Amino acid sequence: PPAAAAPAATVSLAQRLPSVSEADWDSLLLAELRGQVAAVLGNSTPDAVQADRAFTDLGLDSRGALELRNRLAQSTGLTLPATVVFDYPN
Repeated sequence: PPAAAAPAATVSLAQRLPSVSEADWDSLLLAELRGQVAAVLGNSTPDAVQADRAFTDLGLDSRGALELRNRLAQSTGLTLPATVVFDYPN
């Protein structure tokens, strides 16, 4: 039988991007970011994260910013600066 697809949580963002159309990249990236922010803030769902609010307005502090950076680095496979959340505040 064919192998089952891995759940999205175990497949990196870089692996998922090619499977969606370029027109859907923004939606996928926003969903990933909201999910990671929700996890850092302890929210049960990404819907609790308003996309138009600054990270600090959502309650993200410097410790949370580093955790978010680490989660995004793991998810994307990119090396991100420690200041990425403050360089791009929303």
